[in-house]
Amino acid sequence: MNTKVTIAGVEWNNPVTVASGTFGSGAEFTDFVDLNRLGAVTTKGVANVPWTGNPTPRVAETYGGMMNAVGLQNPGIDVFCERDIPFLRKYDTKIIVNVCGRSTEDYCEVVERLANEDVDMLEINISCPNVKEGGIAFGQNPNAAEEITKAVKKYAKQPIIMKLSPNVTSISEMAKAVEAGGADAVSLINTLTGMKIDVNKKAFVLANKTGVEGLNRTGILPKRLRITNMEAPLTEEQVKVHFALIDTHTSAIVEDEKNASKRFARAIDFYLVQDFSSAVSDLTQTILLDGDFFPAYFMRALIRCKQLEYQKAEQAVETDVVPGDNKRKEITAVDYEVVRKDLDKVINLAPDFVYAYYNRANVSAMLKDYRAAIVDYDKAIELNPDFADAYFNRGLTHIFLGNNKLGISDLSKAGELGIVSAYNVIKRFTDQSE
Repeated sequence: MNTKVTIAGVEWNNPVTVASGTFGSGAEFTDFVDLNRLGAVTTKGVANVPWTGNPTPRVAETYGGMMNAVGLQNPGIDVFCERDIPFLRKYDTKIIVNVCGRSTEDYCEVVERLANEDVDMLEINISCPNVKEGGIAFGQNPNAAEEITKAVKKYAKQPIIMKLSPNVTSISEMAKAVEAGGADAVSLINTLTGMKIDVNKKAFVLANKTGVEGLNRTGILPKRLRITNMEAPLTEEQVKVHFALIDTHTSAIVEDEKNASKRFARAIDFYLVQDFSSAVSDLTQTILLDGDFFPAYFMRALIRCKQLEYQKAEQAVETDVVPGDNKRKEITAVDYEVVRKDLDKVINLAPDFVYAYYNRANVSAMLKDYRAAIVDYDKAIELNPDFADAYFNRGLTHIFLGNNKLGISDLSKAGELGIVSAYNVIKRFTDQSE
């Protein structure tokens, strides 16, 4: 039987490969699988430098499957080229190298390095956070997805497969974006985000906390919910979708007024279309119905803080236009204490939720309670040692406190983790010191 297939101009012996991240780089599974029987081996993600990955535990069993949060641990492109490519070339199978990065430059560096290596195809993992755009994944923004595709195509000599994330409103929009960028093929799909909680310990099972698995299982939300500090503007199509969902949730609430999850679902959509007052109202009702549901407190804190920042910006504009004629209520520390109180509750209910400490630290810094901010940044970094933004903000806070050496050390670490602007801050600070 002829099982050969051709994908993007590359002929495989058969249409079977393995999912990136599940098979190492091939050598780990040779005792279990004859690699010659695979049409292709898709390697684990490879970056321009070694990545340590997420803290442990990284794997947990679930009903009917498993969850993992390895965090793309890999030895870096140098080791991969010296060790893994020669090993795979011993077998009669195609080699697809999965490429990951924290910036466009990271991806291009790896793709350029692989251009003259004996590999057949490149799979670009665009579910990685783009540190230059506030942490949102390349694959969650169609413009970013198209641009990263164009960028890597300039350096690639092999066909490019763009691996798409399912954690988007419209994956077809992302597919069209990478096609416009010049992708030779697409790979569907990357990891679905989720979370598992040990109800007896009242703690997260995985060290990397990225979602609300219990709520996701209810099916109330049309997409899986992910708790994150990453944001991106909605497209016009997405705005229409969320307005339609608000109507759907409203009908569901009329039928079941005591359902906290349905209130929370509508609050999320109100938030996404920037109807903050309605979102806060629904979140408050969610809390009244279920006082232990920490995501509601977290979202209410986030939205209230955003409202305060918008109000401050509006007041500043009004004062510039008509000095002394600002009749709005002045924003005070008391307003931010309300936000901090919600974050206190989140930490009480979910003591391992890293974003609660990070956001509470930011609020404390706004209130110039720098020592309290340091304590919470410390905890956030303890929970996630690769939390670049926490290092960056802690570094600035140390400098405000006069701890210049500690501040520069933190900013340097933030730079290593991908926040390039940290180096500019260090340079400016050093120039001023001189």
